[in-house]
Amino acid sequence: MCGAFILNENAALAKLVESLNIPVPSARGILLPTQPIHVVRDDKQGDRCLLEARWWLLLGKDGKPDQRYATFNSRSTKLHTSPLTKGLYTHSRCIIPATGFIEGQDGHYHMLERPDQGIAFGGLLREIEIDGKTHRSASIITCPGNAQLDTIHRKSIPLLLPVENTELIDDWLSPALTDTQRFDHLLDGSLHHALDAYPIQGARDLTVSGKYKRLQAGA
Repeated sequence: MCGAFILNENAALAKLVESLNIPVPSARGILLPTQPIHVVRDDKQGDRCLLEARWWLLLGKDGKPDQRYATFNSRSTKLHTSPLTKGLYTHSRCIIPATGFIEGQDGHYHMLERPDQGIAFGGLLREIEIDGKTHRSASIITCPGNAQLDTIHRKSIPLLLPVENTELIDDWLSPALTDTQRFDHLLDGSLHHALDAYPIQGARDLTVSGKYKRLQAGA
């Protein structure tokens, strides 16, 4: 994932909000690492919450992103081994709502959207106390590359959760569910729903510059 996603107010976001049963997050356009983002999680009582977090998992002692390490993404292959993520993957999973994301490769950029639905990134949420104040930070889990994205971004793909599977979403957000084998099938880089990929002018210019390509679910 090249490090930018989109949160716009549109019909796709409205449908995602309905599917997740959350308040409407504020539209913020293109979002970049270290910026504040919205995250969804369930608290210990099972109530669903929409919170704000910094898009950079590792924070310094001052509560600001520790930029010695790039921690806006968390690789699926290291979820169980990295000291930063292994505990969070067990008990502090979250969803990061979006309406699209941007990938770049070989000087070409694409905007990827889900047809008629918003995107639910699978993520990790970290909370630390600094001088009596709670600081929240988050990362997006990335999976091995998918062959359908070979000309778009072959290295990796963000974890895109199927929000139609309400039981899976409930389990993903439940802090009580600590057996993460439940989610192993999500981490192989397969597409769990279709995506539309639009060529765009640049990394921060969403002007569509060609015909879109439909990427199929299940592959």
